[in-house]
Amino acid sequence: MGSLLDAIEKLTTEIKAADGRVLDLIETRYPEALNLQQVAGVGPLISLAFILTIGDQASW
Repeated sequence: MGSLLDAIEKLTTEIKAADGRVLDLIETRYPEALNLQQVAGVGPLISLAFILTIGDQASW
């Protein structure tokens, strides 16, 4: 049981670090993702994924 709790703790730490990297990317390189987060249910990860999938707006 202890090893399971250790694994959960390690994964929780890794998820928090990944969340921080997503927020840093939005703040520094993709601020347009903040606009998408105004839609209910759209958070940092989904907004960044959408921006990265769509790519450069000028190409549209």
